[in-house]
Amino acid sequence: MPETASSNILETSMDYSAIPKSKDLKMESFKKEMNEKLEKSKGHRHNLNILADTLYAEIHSRILHDPDQGQREIPSETENQIRNYLKNANDKNIDDCILWLILISAVEKFVPASSENTTPTQKDSSDMDNPNFRIIRIILDIVPHLSFESLQPANEIRGWGEESVMKRCKANHSYGRNKKTTPFHAAVEDERTQIVAHMLNRGDSLLSTTGGGWDLQDFIKILQRPKPDRLSSLSTLSLAAINNNRLETVEMLLRYNPDIAISPTDSTFENSLKEGKDGIVDAFFEYKELQKEFITAKNVLLALEHLSENTPKQGDPPESYMKVVCALISHAPTKEELNDEVVKEIIQLNLRRVWESRDKNIELEISEFLHIAVQCQNAEFVKMFMDEYPESVLQQIDNRYALWHNNFSAPEQPRSMEDLQSEANRNIREMLVTKIIKGNPDLGMQQLLEIFRDSEVEELCFDLSRFNSKKYLVSDFVRSLISHQDNPDLLSYEHTLKYAEFPNLDAKDDEKEIFGDDVHYEHAEVFLILDWLRNDKKVREIIELTVPDRLVNPHNEVKIPNYVKFFQVQILNWRFLDLSITVLPDQETKERIKELHLYASGKRAAISHWTSENGILTLPNVSAELIIQF
Repeated sequence: MPETASSNILETSMDYSAIPKSKDLKMESFKKEMNEKLEKSKGHRHNLNILADTLYAEIHSRILHDPDQGQREIPSETENQIRNYLKNANDKNIDDCILWLILISAVEKFVPASSENTTPTQKDSSDMDNPNFRIIRIILDIVPHLSFESLQPANEIRGWGEESVMKRCKANHSYGRNKKTTPFHAAVEDERTQIVAHMLNRGDSLLSTTGGGWDLQDFIKILQRPKPDRLSSLSTLSLAAINNNRLETVEMLLRYNPDIAISPTDSTFENSLKEGKDGIVDAFFEYKELQKEFITAKNVLLALEHLSENTPKQGDPPESYMKVVCALISHAPTKEELNDEVVKEIIQLNLRRVWESRDKNIELEISEFLHIAVQCQNAEFVKMFMDEYPESVLQQIDNRYALWHNNFSAPEQPRSMEDLQSEANRNIREMLVTKIIKGNPDLGMQQLLEIFRDSEVEELCFDLSRFNSKKYLVSDFVRSLISHQDNPDLLSYEHTLKYAEFPNLDAKDDEKEIFGDDVHYEHAEVFLILDWLRNDKKVREIIELTVPDRLVNPHNEVKIPNYVKFFQVQILNWRFLDLSITVLPDQETKERIKELHLYASGKRAAISHWTSENGILTLPNVSAELIIQF
């Protein structure tokens, strides 16, 4: 820790050593005039306020009408005379109590040049040329630490190397001690940033000159002290942070030393979370040490709680509260601040923007996120987590898949019928079931049944492969199946099927057609089944489609690709001799196919087509299996 921190603050001190010594006659004349002014208030000599007001008015007038304002770093001759007079006028009862009151008056009456409420006559070319600001610099040159003292006995500060201001006051000062503040607190409260900077500089300059081993940590404790008012417990930083739209003073205090914000009794950050002061939070997070101190899971949960409390039932969260939470999440240094409780709260409040603001470089325990999203019944987060962490669909937490949480709110506690019939529940179920079926091509039916054990699912596949097509006509069975109107709900299918497999359509000997026959009949059994699945059973995807079609007079080659496209087939095993790849309707369909079985009659033209640039090469994700069929 450095001995001082003044290098971070705007330099505002005056160099009195750079000016020539005033002539004795001029100084004597000045003293005489000042003493005459004081004589006029002789009857009120024991009243601190009147005595101080008289001096303040005279000093302000002289500086205001000073023909030589001087340079900003070098005081004018008039200012030097005022300084010398105040510094050496103990015989006129001008002690530190009087100087304190003059100082507080200058602070309270200071009007910055940038103030919107000032009139043209009040504005100065610069705050540093302001008469009140120059009065403040004169007094703090005499007593640098006076900014941080109060006339209240309970606010006594030890460690300056001398007695407190109360003990430095004349015994016959019996009034004027009703100011329950310090000049520093007053400047901070009124957002007088230029004055605050000068006070910090003057206090900082004492660190190497004050006796008693007083150091930076002592000074920081003084800066952290609350305003000396029994009705107020606000720290200096809390006073500066009252207005979220005026951050200059907060930024200056933190720039001097961020440790000002770290105190068990300082509630500035907590209040900023409560009141949605995003500007204050951002000012804190400019400093790594404050990020480390205040970005905790506890504070994230607190910010989320306040966001929830201030969000209307029908509407979006207030932007300022949203920014506060995003600031916490985006600066979170480790995964500890994004624990399961925090993630659950973000999901419950549906704060996707907050979630996406996190640092993507932080490795999180992602396995539980999908389970939490399903538990919270947040379909938007379920989709997001499935897309970002697809492997979590098949991961078990406490021996339960994510789908289990869509049916149970807790162990041995099934969800209510109202929950199960909600739109969110139905959407989540649809997404999970589809993802599970599509997620891993190596996942067998037995494993799927294990995953769906505690969930009510419809048929996961359409399988006619065991139909005895040697004895019975497939076409008769198909017509019977699709025309069954007595129990239309007897067979129900998921929107995504793991596979659809048909029987051998060439197995019945007396139905086989022979090459060279004059064939006029067009077969469409498979098309009829696929239409039935699409229109009546609402099937939308078939991952693997297997059709052992007839070698002679198979299904219409031109129609096959339409079904491949609609059902988004990924594995196509349709026994169709010399199938042309160019019939596939679009690039999206071609990119979706991952496995293709091709059956060749032996014609070189077909094989040449498959191996040409218009053939298998147009299927970027395919692994093709070539079967020569004679």
